[in-house]
Amino acid sequence: MKKRFGLICLTVLLTLCLAIFLSSCDNTNHDTKKCENGDHSYGEFVLVEENDCLRTGKAIRTCTECGDEDVTYVLGDHKLGAWTEAKAPTLFENGCLGYYECSACGKSFDRDHQLISDAIIPKLTPDFSVCLDGAVAGELKQDKADDTEITLSLSDLSVNEGQTVSICIGDDPSSVLEYTVAEWKYSSLGVSKGNIDPVTKKVRITATCDLRLVLKKDGTTELSMNGYIPDGLVVEITSLRTDNMPMLFPMSYTDYYDDPEMKAYVFGLFGSDGTTSLRVIDMNTDAVYDYDDLGDTNDWDKWSYSRGKNGEIVFAEGLLSDWWLAFDIGGDGKITLTRHNLPDSIKPTITVFGGETTEMEKVTLEKGDDEYNYYTWQLTDDVFSRQDEWLDTVDLENISIYRGILRAEAGDSFYIGDRYDRKPWTLLSTVYVEGNAIDKYVGSIKEGSYTKPAYGITLKKAGTYVVEYLPYCNVINIIEVDLGDGYLMYLDGGFVELEESGGRLTYELEADAYTNIAFLKADYSFLPVSISSDTPSGIANVIESEGTTMLFFSKAGKYTLSYNIADGVVTITPEEGTEIDPPEEDPVLPMSIYISYDNKLTLVENPDDPNEMCYLGLTLGAWDEFKVWDTNRSYISDMTLAAGTTGIVTDGRIITFQTAGKYDFYINKTTHEVRFVASGGTEGGGTTTSEKYIIYHEGSFISVYSEGNTFKYTGLAVSAGDYLSIKDSDYEELPISFDPAVDTSLVKLHESYNMFSFVWNCKADLTYNTETGVLMIDIYDVSYANALVYLFYSDTYEEAHADENGIVTKRFEFTESANIYIDNSAFEALPMILHEDSDRSLVTVMEFNEGNMLYIPNAGIYDLTYDLNSKIFTFELVTEVAE
Repeated sequence: MKKRFGLICLTVLLTLCLAIFLSSCDNTNHDTKKCENGDHSYGEFVLVEENDCLRTGKAIRTCTECGDEDVTYVLGDHKLGAWTEAKAPTLFENGCLGYYECSACGKSFDRDHQLISDAIIPKLTPDFSVCLDGAVAGELKQDKADDTEITLSLSDLSVNEGQTVSICIGDDPSSVLEYTVAEWKYSSLGVSKGNIDPVTKKVRITATCDLRLVLKKDGTTELSMNGYIPDGLVVEITSLRTDNMPMLFPMSYTDYYDDPEMKAYVFGLFGSDGTTSLRVIDMNTDAVYDYDDLGDTNDWDKWSYSRGKNGEIVFAEGLLSDWWLAFDIGGDGKITLTRHNLPDSIKPTITVFGGETTEMEKVTLEKGDDEYNYYTWQLTDDVFSRQDEWLDTVDLENISIYRGILRAEAGDSFYIGDRYDRKPWTLLSTVYVEGNAIDKYVGSIKEGSYTKPAYGITLKKAGTYVVEYLPYCNVINIIEVDLGDGYLMYLDGGFVELEESGGRLTYELEADAYTNIAFLKADYSFLPVSISSDTPSGIANVIESEGTTMLFFSKAGKYTLSYNIADGVVTITPEEGTEIDPPEEDPVLPMSIYISYDNKLTLVENPDDPNEMCYLGLTLGAWDEFKVWDTNRSYISDMTLAAGTTGIVTDGRIITFQTAGKYDFYINKTTHEVRFVASGGTEGGGTTTSEKYIIYHEGSFISVYSEGNTFKYTGLAVSAGDYLSIKDSDYEELPISFDPAVDTSLVKLHESYNMFSFVWNCKADLTYNTETGVLMIDIYDVSYANALVYLFYSDTYEEAHADENGIVTKRFEFTESANIYIDNSAFEALPMILHEDSDRSLVTVMEFNEGNMLYIPNAGIYDLTYDLNSKIFTFELVTEVAE
């Protein structure tokens, strides 16, 4: 007990000593009474949160007496990056002063860290003049500029032969800019070519000229001079792509001294980009020849161009083609336009009445080939009767023809036309026949009436025929052929005859990495093809398109092909020395993007992920589509979208965008998962239930998208006679039936062709039910200005256009009594009301065939004026014709 009491006392004693010691220490280091009065002893502020020139950072200091914290917020300094060296400005890029840039506020600072208000030096403004013989003759004005080219021009400059043309900076003739003389595409009309000597820079003509200077980012400079000698005949060409600046091209003369009746022809060659119009002008007399002066041989092709407001020939929008122009200056003053090649959008077809339609194959013939020489011989028709002189004039390097196989029964009739427009060209063509195959050839037709055999070519006997269409001279060749039981191989655009032996076709082939072949019977029908298991992998692969199978090689080398006719299997055996990579060393990878089927972009490996291929900076428009090719030259068909993707859809084969933008595109090498990152780092992608449909309108395609089972298109502008159809996303035509509320006096349904056409110029809103095929058309703003009508008289017909007020005028000459109809573009007779002041002895209005017909009892020359608005016409005798 005594021992426990002693321990307790010791503990109490130690506790009292510790308390005294602590009290003594506190009184030694702190004056708490001072801090209580607010007199803290703070240390330095310490920054605990980051700051810069735009953001304040938190700083704290602590009292050394009591530990109290004082908080403040401090604005920081600029965050200057690396030094940017000074750069002089150019015509295409801005220059700059030397500067640091703050990463926070973006302001610029000099070497002494002093603020620079603007470090950017704007790019230079083009300031150039044209000099003649060292004296300033005029200032060049800027027409357009982009990231790669700047175009300057000077119009109506008078130059004399022998003058030296130079370009100076500003108005200082001593500061000369070097340039090259630009070439023009068409030598026969490109009068700029040769107007300036490329070495001496001297002018070779005396003329009034338009000069155009093109400054390119790569440092090259080109000057072109569009000058003409202001006399004789010229072609005036106007293009919307050149700001409606007309260009005048002198035409070349060919004198036919041995035929005084023909006198002279004028020829030319020019290009149309779909925004082109032209006239022929006689600079000596100011006479103008235009659409109204087209010869009859142009009737078959008038869907390619129309009459402009001032009579000029206006080429169809979107129609890309090269044309030849001939003008009969000494004869009837008629213009003849002949297409060099049909654009790819035009698909010539052979259509058998009541039978099938076959697309014709395009074949390009190069100058100097035997076939080229044979087919240019066929230019010797009524228009181009001096083909040697003609070919020398146009310097024709190639021509295109179209071929198709026709298998016909006796009495079958057919016509040649366009797959989409369905406008027959047959009857206004010259036809050459080998043998006596043709029974009937009739030269009048109502557009859209394709059910009567008389409107086409009727064959006397059954057989197989090669039918050729020559667009450059509007000629059709019909050749009866005996194709027998042979076989062909299609090889890179040509055909090779193969001999069958033991049920096999063999061929020794030297292929490159892009060789493609197919096997056919002698009647040009394709045979199936697949690759045998004995063939080493990596050599070739099979691609199927529209029921046709073709073999594409991906490995260059020499091979022996052995094709089994019975089962369609081909064995490819490499010759000794041809190296074949093993499959594991040649994996199938995504290789290229095909946007809208015509723009190829090559993929590269993603530097941040070796499992992906990518294309950075992919620019896409709304509803653009693209596919991806792999290294086996096959379209990838199992693409999927990365999780969270919106605004983009895919069926595995085609990727479709809803919104225009610029994207980085990535695709996994093996899984084919695709992802998109918008430029700037925002994720892109997605899903939608909208379906794509296409409205075909006179050679152009309009994409529309459904909402549920309906799509709408508003504000469609159409002209009289325009044909339209509705297609799905695969461009297959869809059935159409009219809603009962459609005004069928203004629009016509051509049910057998799944097409509809408008009778007058107007605007329309379309609503189409994609499930039932019912089409509602609301028509408004009906106009007769420049409307198309047809005039029928004396067993002929011709097109006419109303003026801006809806007035049609026509002069007729009759040698005996005659009838006249006026039809709208749907070939429906229009009512006719004789003006009350008219001489009723000249003409009688007769009700006939559900329409009106005029009967003219007496021969003579008459002027007819017809008002499409009131349907009133006047008929005046100009000259009587003696009996």
